[in-house]
Amino acid sequence: MQGQTRAWGNEVVYHLFVDRFRNGNPALNVRPASFHFHGQPVAVSQNKRELTGDRTHQHTFYNGDLQGIRDALPYLQELGVTVVLLTPIFASRSTHRYDTDDYLRLDPHVGTDEDFRALVDDLHSRGMKLALDGVFGHTSFEHPWYRDPALRKKHYRLKPDGNAETWLGWGVLPKLDTDDPETQDKLLEVIDRWPGVDAWRLDAAQHLPASFLRRFRERLKAQNPHAIVIAEEWEAVPTQLRDGLYDGVLNFQFRRPVVDFFRGEIGAETMVRRLSAYLDAYPPEALRHCWNLLDNHDTERYFGHHAHDARRLRLALALQILLPGTPQLYYGNEIGMTARDSHAARAPMVWEPRKWDRSVRAAYDEFLGLRRAHAVFDEGGLRWVHASNRTKTVAFVRESDTARALVAVNAGDYDETLDFEGERILVKAQDTRVVFA
Repeated sequence: MQGQTRAWGNEVVYHLFVDRFRNGNPALNVRPASFHFHGQPVAVSQNKRELTGDRTHQHTFYNGDLQGIRDALPYLQELGVTVVLLTPIFASRSTHRYDTDDYLRLDPHVGTDEDFRALVDDLHSRGMKLALDGVFGHTSFEHPWYRDPALRKKHYRLKPDGNAETWLGWGVLPKLDTDDPETQDKLLEVIDRWPGVDAWRLDAAQHLPASFLRRFRERLKAQNPHAIVIAEEWEAVPTQLRDGLYDGVLNFQFRRPVVDFFRGEIGAETMVRRLSAYLDAYPPEALRHCWNLLDNHDTERYFGHHAHDARRLRLALALQILLPGTPQLYYGNEIGMTARDSHAARAPMVWEPRKWDRSVRAAYDEFLGLRRAHAVFDEGGLRWVHASNRTKTVAFVRESDTARALVAVNAGDYDETLDFEGERILVKAQDTRVVFA
């Protein structure tokens, strides 16, 4: 396996749902009714009809695997992706694999240890990084720790009847006792078992104790000083970032105001105020590791509550890609996939080019190209220079010692003229403008 990859800088994250992304090795496929999940025989898509993410299909396997991801790396690299974030890949009986059966074993339908090592090597040889999803607050009932009564007593939070408490009331997710040092020790073994990982996304990090978070990050940095911890946090966490519990967050503090603005639920001035709340509170280095998302597998897609309009999408992408932070793309958005809820957001990736919306891809190419070509969008500071509820226009400046760029976004129906460096800058209605000084 190749060693540590380069340090972090000017990254683009691509978040994919493993089972729904791409099948590369049919020999690993789940077979219909080969095991039971929630008392029902598992179903498998035959891939001969239009694939959907309908709620009734959530337990249907589409057989995405690690080989499929390897096969897609040229596509991802051409898009400009530098970090591939996977949904969980450890042994499980579900399609989403957030109910872990064994942290030390890959799901056999995803791949082998050799497949994992090959994926790490392929990514690192391309200068890309791998991010894994760590679900450490709960397991499935099939986990060996739960099936053994003695280990259950040691590692889980138990009720008086001897059964485990369940995570947030989900009856199929027994809750681990992550305050217990011995349980923490066992969970930390996961880091050493899977070397070559450049980032761990910690699922539901707000439910994990500070003692575990601190130990996890320290153990990871000991293995690879360049590796980082990204927390799934739905609320602002400036204290946790300043205290070094993690390097960055999945940035829902970015998503909420931006999505609300483009839905017409808040004005431009409110959006800027809400964005500034975390931008002003987070440490500068942590801001670079805030993964700015418009959607993911737990939300509707951007093209769900918003009309399928590439021109409007450009406005949101200008904010996602050019504001401080790291853009986190969700698989399929770059080709115009739609979903009105989180179930449909897990629909399989569309690989037929004739079904792709090329205008959407062009919008991604435009702003990812700008970010790649100009380091100021990764390293520069931020200064808001305009926000108007009346015209639905915002503008900000990214600046460093060597570069300065104005980014203006006009979501209104009328052209707007702004002053920048002594010049009058026209920003057309429903358009963006980027000007370098």
